[in-house]
Amino acid sequence: MAAAGRVLEVNTNRRPFPEIVRWWREAGGKVITFGSDAHYPGGVGGGFAQAVAMVEALGFRPGRHPYDRWYA
Repeated sequence: MAAAGRVLEVNTNRRPFPEIVRWWREAGGKVITFGSDAHYPGGVGGGFAQAVAMVEALGFRPGRHPYDRWYA
């Protein structure tokens, strides 16, 4: 999937899984996005700060805006 140029989505509404993002980067994945599976308005964006901290620690950086795609 990484070699095909796909994008990994990190779900911010659940516990972040650094092992998956680390594997994605090791497999050649260059781009991630964030998504929230919130089922009510107040849940949108829940866990975003934790997900951002995790992907930053694994070497990904935001595009022009923090809500854009993030790149390795």
